[in-house]
Amino acid sequence: MHWRGLTVREWIWLIGPWLLGLAAMIFVINYFWQPAPPRSIVLATGAEGGAAHRAGERYRDVLAKRGITVELKTTNGSLENRAKLLDDDSGISAAFVQTGSGTMEDAVWLSAIAGVYPEPLWIFYRAEPKKTITQVSELGAKKIAIGSRGSGTRRVAVELFAAYGIDIEKQAYSELNGMPAATALLKRDVDALAVVTGEDSAQVQLLLHDADIRLLGFPQSAALSRHFPHLTTVKLVPGMIDLAKNIPPEEVPLLAAMSQLLVRNDLHPALIRILAEAAKEIHHGSGWFHKAGDFPTTRGTDVPIHADADRYFTSGVSFLQRHLPFWVSVWVERALILLVPLLAIGIPAARLLPAIYNWRMRERVYRWYAEVRHLDTEALTTKPASTEAENILSRLNKIEARADNVRVPLAFARELYDLKVHIDFVRRRLQ
Repeated sequence: MHWRGLTVREWIWLIGPWLLGLAAMIFVINYFWQPAPPRSIVLATGAEGGAAHRAGERYRDVLAKRGITVELKTTNGSLENRAKLLDDDSGISAAFVQTGSGTMEDAVWLSAIAGVYPEPLWIFYRAEPKKTITQVSELGAKKIAIGSRGSGTRRVAVELFAAYGIDIEKQAYSELNGMPAATALLKRDVDALAVVTGEDSAQVQLLLHDADIRLLGFPQSAALSRHFPHLTTVKLVPGMIDLAKNIPPEEVPLLAAMSQLLVRNDLHPALIRILAEAAKEIHHGSGWFHKAGDFPTTRGTDVPIHADADRYFTSGVSFLQRHLPFWVSVWVERALILLVPLLAIGIPAARLLPAIYNWRMRERVYRWYAEVRHLDTEALTTKPASTEAENILSRLNKIEARADNVRVPLAFARELYDLKVHIDFVRRRLQ
């Protein structure tokens, strides 16, 4: 097919509707479709040195390998993290939040990637000669570090002591958390401390290995877990801290919340998927309170699991993601989505454009045939050399002159010469 012979106006008329249709489809796709994923994300963790902050550092390293920069924001804890996620101006896109810190109403703005690890409630106190504390109620008269406002630790501690009839906020307490709280306990500035965090927290590791510090167990953990559904019963088994020294020497029942990785619902789906991949890579192993494969989990979160994260945990990565680097797979997927309107426009165009082109080329010639046929009909009833015949000849000459100015490709020259032959046929009839 040769496309020569078309004027600029004809080219616009020929392909203009398809270009407009294609532009409209691309506009609609880009209006409703997410733009390219950003190359950075802000993750709220918790106090520096805590389990959440250490987990955030691992996410930063894993996502850096995929070309995503993770900025870590230290906070007072879960309640502040949740508040920052709900704040449109905070710039926080993801955060670690303990179960029980949010509500189902948060699902309008937030989704969960997964539950990522257990966070036991640790209550440490200074050992006293011939006196072992076995119940939370025995700490009621002591000065306890319960964490700062905005922390999940403070919320859990207040709820726990209230269950024993103690209003912890109406007596001497400290708002220290993290390593400053541990240091205060070692220096006797406080009598005890409570913290909800993972076992790899620097604060927990320091206190577990100090001979003068004791860990309070919860003999009533089963009952407490029913009073507080967001807490579960876990056990620190003998030898878990140190097998050689058999620390602890006996089983210690504890209560634990679950750390969730929550995100804003407007976070790009590609980042949702890559966060789910990172969660599986980081948290799939075993820990002090769980077996390998227990985490990450899609059960027990405060808000529903994001659809893209759930799809990843259910079906795994797609073919492109499995065989291509992250950013390459993202752009290939975007190209495939754009290919749909191209095919929707291109396939009909490939079939219709040749026919329209042929019609347009023949139309340059055939538009004169109606007038030539009309003149031929008049010529049948007109006497030669009459005024009417001269008028018909004049009109034929004008048509022939216009036909001489018609430009068509060689493939359509036959139609043009046929027109001239028919004009000459009518002229001879008149003569």
